[in-house]
Amino acid sequence: MHETFHGSAVKRAKAAREDVEAVVLAEAKQRDQQLRTRVAEIVKEWNLPTLGRAGWREDYRAQLAGLPRELGPRLRWVEKLDADRKLLILRSGTRVTLTTKHGQTDRQESDALMVMVEHACTCSWQRVTITGGSPEWRVALAVAATRRGLTIVDADLQMVSKDENLTDLSDAPHRKEKLTNPRAKPLVRPM
Repeated sequence: MHETFHGSAVKRAKAAREDVEAVVLAEAKQRDQQLRTRVAEIVKEWNLPTLGRAGWREDYRAQLAGLPRELGPRLRWVEKLDADRKLLILRSGTRVTLTTKHGQTDRQESDALMVMVEHACTCSWQRVTITGGSPEWRVALAVAATRRGLTIVDADLQMVSKDENLTDLSDAPHRKEKLTNPRAKPLVRPM
């Protein structure tokens, strides 16, 4: 008799609990599968350059370096050494160290030149002193800095700076815009 009154209620409660657990487990498996599918889609977007936000890594590196995003593809590694210093390793292998007061490089490469001039413009420097390097490097850096509207302080490079400013602008209309408005476009050549 005890089994008659209590057995069926226990069996019904057990069956109801198993039904609820089955529904909950099925929903959990479905959510897990949806999440795994979404993660797989995100990984595909990251790995394929034509899908998703192509170039986001380069943009992030440029942002971390404090440079325009056009220079992002030239950066291989950016490391904040401390609050004031950043170490940039360029795709060419050149190492550039930047602070709010100066920039230095271990090689005299054209990509390092562009990074250093853009850093000076980003930091809103008005005047630049060029120390170290070969005479050709110093002249190239002075020309690039002058084209971006920076004043060269070095006495031996004053003539280069003046010659660059006095060059006939009718030959190159794009230079006129850069000289009159140093923030117009970055001095970056396509790779």
